[in-house]
Parts: sequence; C-alpha cells; structure tokens
Amino acid sequence: MKKRKLIFAILLTFSVVVRAQDIHWSHTPESRAMINPAENGIDTLLKSTLIYRNQWRSLITAFQTTGINVNTPLLKGWGAGITYYNDRAGSAGWQQNNAIISTTYTQKIKEVSVTLGLGLGLDQKSVDMDKFILPSQIDPNLSITPYSGAALATKSTSFDNSIGLFASCPFDKSLLEVGLSAGHLLANDLNVLGNPDARYKQLYTFNTHVLYNLNANWEIDPYFTYQNQAKFQKIVAGSRINYTQNGNKIYGGLGYRMNDAVMGQIGFSQGGFRAGISYDYTLSSMKGNVGSSSAFELVIGYDIAFKKKKVSTPSTKVDTFIKKIVPKTLTYYAFRAEVTDATSGEKINNFSYSILPNSRPPKETTLNEFIIDTLALNESYIITLKKENYFPISDTLENITADINKSYVMIPFEINKEYALRNIYYEFDKSLLTDNSKLELDKLVVFLNDNPKISIELSSHTDNKGEGAYNLSLSEERAKNCVAYLLSKGISSERLVAKGYGESTPIAQNNKPDGTDNSEGRAKNRRTEFKILSLGN
Repeated sequence: MKKRKLIFAILLTFSVVVRAQDIHWSHTPESRAMINPAENGIDTLLKSTLIYRNQWRSLITAFQTTGINVNTPLLKGWGAGITYYNDRAGSAGWQQNNAIISTTYTQKIKEVSVTLGLGLGLDQKSVDMDKFILPSQIDPNLSITPYSGAALATKSTSFDNSIGLFASCPFDKSLLEVGLSAGHLLANDLNVLGNPDARYKQLYTFNTHVLYNLNANWEIDPYFTYQNQAKFQKIVAGSRINYTQNGNKIYGGLGYRMNDAVMGQIGFSQGGFRAGISYDYTLSSMKGNVGSSSAFELVIGYDIAFKKKKVSTPSTKVDTFIKKIVPKTLTYYAFRAEVTDATSGEKINNFSYSILPNSRPPKETTLNEFIIDTLALNESYIITLKKENYFPISDTLENITADINKSYVMIPFEINKEYALRNIYYEFDKSLLTDNSKLELDKLVVFLNDNPKISIELSSHTDNKGEGAYNLSLSEERAKNCVAYLLSKGISSERLVAKGYGESTPIAQNNKPDGTDNSEGRAKNRRTEFKILSLGN
C-alpha cells in the first residue's frame, strides 16, 4: 500500500505542476477568457474557442488537457461566458473537470475600458488507481516522502469561483490590455497523503499585451504572463506578428516559458473562423529525466457577429416589451488607412481625421502615418482627413461587413494655381449671390478657418456675351460680393482679394469651329475660382 501511495504522490505532483503550466496554455490571446472571468463578453461577438493540449507524451500515457469557452456580450455593458476544461493523466487514472459560469460588467472611463468579472462553478477531481500507469522513464531518485499514517482520498467535488479585472487603453499606434485574476478560490484538492504541498491551490494570474500597429497591414503583439499557484510560479513572455489583408489574418510567434520551454505558434483567421497550432520544446530538468517531453496545442474557434435587429414602432404592449429586450450590440471591424502626398508620393504624418457615424459622437485624433479605428457592422461612415497646407479629403464608407484597408492621397497647396468653386450662381445679368451659391461659399469659409494662415484671391469670370467692358465690371462686382459674404462670416479682409477677369481668361471655346454658339463652353467659362496667394509661413 505504501508503494501505491508513493506512486500516486509522484503522479499527482506532476499533475499539480502541469496544472500550473497548462492553465495558461501556449495560445495566450485565445485562452485568456478561460482563466480570467473578466475577459468574457467584452468583444461584441459571440466567441467560441476550443483548445486541446497533449503534453509530456513520453512521460505519461495520455496527459491531455481540453478547454472550451463560449462568451457573449449582453445589454448595457454586461457580458457572460462559460468555461469547461478536462485534465487527465496516467491513462485517465487522474482526472479533473472544472466548469465555471462568468458574468462581467464593463465601464468606459474616457478612453479606458474597465471590466470586472466573477466566475462561479464546480470543480471535480478523481483518482482511479487501477488505471494508473507507472512511468518507467522517471528518474528513480525523483520521489516524494509521504506523511506517516496519512489516508488516501480518491474523489473530491467542491464549489469553485474566480474573480478578475481587465482594462484596455488605446494609444496612437497601439492598444494596451492588462488582466488580473484569482482563480479556484473555493476549490479544494484531494488530501493526498496529508501533504499540503500536493493540495490544489488558488491560482493568481497577471497578463498584459500590447497590440502595436506598424502600418495598415502589419502588427506586433508582445505579451507577458505571470502565474503563482502554491509553490509553483510561471513566467511567460513572447510576441506574435500579425498580417491582415481584406479582413483575413495570419500570425506567427515565439514565446519562452521561464526555465521550462520555448514555444512556437502559427495560425490564421478568416471570416469568423480561427485556427492555430503551437509546439513547445521543453528545456527543463524534466527533459533530462525522460528525453523528449515536448507538447503540442491545437486551438480552433468561431465568432458570430450580432446584427442590429430592426424593430417596428411598437403598437402593443408586447411590441414595447420586445423592443426593450432586443440587443443593440454590434461587432466591429478594423479600419486602417495610409495617407501619401500627391506630389512627392511620401507618407504623410501628423494629420487629423474624423469619423462621423450616426451611432456615436464625432471623434478626432492626430496620428502618425496611418489611421487605425473600428467600424461597426452594417453601419455607414464619413471619413474626413485634414492637414495644414493640404486640401481635405472626404470619403464615404457604406454598409461595413469586413475589415477595410484604404489608401488616400492628399493634394498639397500650390501658390497661384486656380481652383474652381462649384455651384456658384448669380441672378441673370446681375452680381447678387443666390442661396445655393452661399452654401458653396460656406464650404470655403470652413476651408479658410481650417487654414488660418493662407490668403487667397477670389476671382469671377464671364463668357463673351455682351461688351467686354461690361463683362469685366460684372465679374468684378460678383467677386466683391463673394468676398463680402466671406467677410460677413468672420474671415479677415487681409486674407482676401477680389478680382474680376470678365471674358479675358476662357477655359473653353465660346463658339464652335463653324462659328455657332457653344453653350457648353460658355457655361464652363462662367465660373468662380480662387487661388492661394500666400501660405503665411
């Protein structure tokens, strides 16, 4: 009996060591919701993840861990998730089953999102001595001295709970995420040989990662994890490189589990499907005892986006009730854009952009070289880019259904180059502005306010109908009326010059080659333009 107890003590000690190791997994980003309850229901998606790990294959027959997590957002900042994992060793002589239901609440404080999580469930462990296989590969000197007179328990079921905190904060080019959790606060282990070091202990985890965007397609994702369980501590550090194109992503990375193993991993995601595989090459003393003790891990997942439910105007109490319970949660897609100079072809940095959706207030941020933001499923947006001494850009994105990568070209100002103002109209044979013309000039007011250092000449042109002197006078009056309108909107007179050119600078033929009237050409010649006289630098 004493020998059987000793064998069991060795195997259970291995399982405790590996529990401390397995619970963080090698696919850190995909498994965090299984460890920290606060990371359930925070991604505006229904996320499902399955991880299978086969470890120390040459040491013990079938040391396997399988974990499943499903989590989803709920209404008004709430989320929920469920996690189940099965841990088994020694041909299933040792088994552990753990099931936890988590609930979360997220509060946004300015740009920082903070989530609190609580998990409740059951933890069950069992031992079947008839199924244990003694690993002959183990060093014969590796053993545990049992306490004398201790009894051997074979089954334990207890309540389990965990608490967690998660926070994320965006920066110019990156996103920082930090998680803290304490797990298995109520769970008890089998009282093996009365040895307190072999009991199942609480698990404390700290993890952080930074998603750093190199450009519109490439990201670096370094991560760090620290865990403490009983007398066992784990420190894991590594990094991934992600490449995203048209909503699809591939990644690869390396990590190091201190004093234990080097980890390599690759994977991809397409649509809502995710898959990855990792391999751990063991470097610890265990490798010296048993030769190869490597591990591999497989992860697959599928994410389901929530779409807005269209609810008609309630006409009954039932309709009113349905409207209250319909979720408004949306999934979000990445929006990335690079901006270049139209003249030099070089990337532009330190510009500003604004995104104007119907679903959230305007946002304006100054970034370097590229834009990174999120766009909601099936929503439409107006993207505006601005930079001093460049003409602004406006772009409309409609019915978002995937990640978007864009390239924009900004046109720099040129001194003394004419720029046409569209839709400037006057009453026939008069210089008075129409209401539609004032709307167009309002756009010029915005432009001048956005570029407060420049000065412009505002000019008016006519076709060749009528006397040349009359056309010159008419065009001057029209230019003065445009400038007067700009002055009424607060633009300084020192920045404005009115100029009439009459029919002297046509841009199209007023008459066809056969001498007949060219109405289209004359329409082009009746125009209002401006040119930049000085940048004011």
